[in-house]
Amino acid sequence: MKLFFILLLIVNLFFFVIQSPSDENTNIDTMPLLNPEKIKLLPSCVHCIEWGGFVGTDLLQAETAIAELELGDQLSEVVMDDVVIHWVYIPPLKTMLEAQEKIDQLMELGVESFLVQKDSQWLNAISIAVLRDLSAAQNLLFKLEDKGLASVIIAERNLKQVKYVIREPTAHIEEKIKILSHQFTNSELKVTKCERV
Repeated sequence: MKLFFILLLIVNLFFFVIQSPSDENTNIDTMPLLNPEKIKLLPSCVHCIEWGGFVGTDLLQAETAIAELELGDQLSEVVMDDVVIHWVYIPPLKTMLEAQEKIDQLMELGVESFLVQKDSQWLNAISIAVLRDLSAAQNLLFKLEDKGLASVIIAERNLKQVKYVIREPTAHIEEKIKILSHQFTNSELKVTKCERV
């Protein structure tokens, strides 16, 4: 049995020596050198458009408008600090019929910009303006009261403010955003550089 074990050990050593790589085979092929002169690093900053300062109903309308551009990964939404706004509005009316009567009255007085609220807390309230400047809100309130509209009030609210960042826009998209920005008088549009994603 001892002899069998010694023979088995010798055979194993023999096969181990045969299979171990020789010195000339131990050199593993190294990866060919990449052509370093052809490597170009991408810049860390890219051309961007920042369009923002949206709050309240402007934010909802801007979301809809920008979604139609189908920008995909080029688009980022950035939530900014809350902003204090002054909401000029008619408090919620009991029915849509009452709201329609108030809308008719607004139109007769020459007020063309308003929005009937649909959410449950403010259902049938009529939003006339969202202004950042208190004196502008008060001036609007006084003008409406002078025209005979007594149910208008001003409320101060803190609203989420959002801006959109569009990375590497095409000339066509940039032109569309510029045109859109004219529809949102409270928005700010700037062409800038931003970090590559």
